[in-house]
Amino acid sequence: METRKIPKALWVATIVLAVLANSELLQAGNSGLLISSAIAALVVYKVTLWADAYEHETRESLIFTGIFGCGVSVLVTIFLYELIPGGSDSNFVVALVEEGSKALVLLPLIRLRYINSWTDGLVFGSMAGLGFSITEDFMYALSSESPLVTLIGREIYSIFGHSVFSAFLFAAICAAYLHSRKTIFLVMFTLAIGTHWAWNSGAGLIEGGQFVVYAVLPPVVFVLLAVFLRSQEKSELKLLGKKSIELGELTAEELDLAANLKQRKRYRRQLDTSAQKEEFDNKISADVRKILGTIKTQSSS
Repeated sequence: METRKIPKALWVATIVLAVLANSELLQAGNSGLLISSAIAALVVYKVTLWADAYEHETRESLIFTGIFGCGVSVLVTIFLYELIPGGSDSNFVVALVEEGSKALVLLPLIRLRYINSWTDGLVFGSMAGLGFSITEDFMYALSSESPLVTLIGREIYSIFGHSVFSAFLFAAICAAYLHSRKTIFLVMFTLAIGTHWAWNSGAGLIEGGQFVVYAVLPPVVFVLLAVFLRSQEKSELKLLGKKSIELGELTAEELDLAANLKQRKRYRRQLDTSAQKEEFDNKISADVRKILGTIKTQSSS
């Protein structure tokens, strides 16, 4: 099942809302904040690309999701806080509101056929969380006496936080959408909201272990979740791929390249030019989407 292009009108609307949500930063024109944030964002982005091992999402869709997170999600969150009396004072409400606002990006992504596996949820959740976190960190930084110091501190202690929370939630939604598995959805939804709530509630209460809990644990959890979801995706590729071979839609070699990362890397190293490698990557991603694209159909039947 081929993905569709993100409509230009949706791009424009999303970018405009992102500019509105970040107007204070743009007016401040603080290059130090921008550079520091860009470095932190690059780290999360690279880890997200590593997690996206089998079906490589387009750069366009990843950037769109990040911009959505720092624009639409932030504005929706602010609106809901104003709508719910004392909402921003309740850590549980904060977790529900912020995660729900970020998850809105799944509506166009599902409609445009970008969702084919649970790993897609982790990848897009990470990008939406990254975008949201960047804007939130800017807001804290610009309201402090030492903006750059505050921003760097938040990048060390919280940059992976939102990506982890949303990775759990988006993977849960994708599992429910693709497989209608209520138990898995409830477990991962609880992890998403629970970890976000615990994160906010624990701030200032943990003595001596802040660095481990807030700086080390989130990326470790993210990597472990990625390993689990990648394993699940590989199993589905092998199972569904065999059926595709039987139907004559795929060859055994194509399935091996789609489901075996080591074999894929060995084959890719034999290619001479970057154009050949890009063509190969696109072909593999298309094969993976073709295999995984039957999940929703089979679950509905």
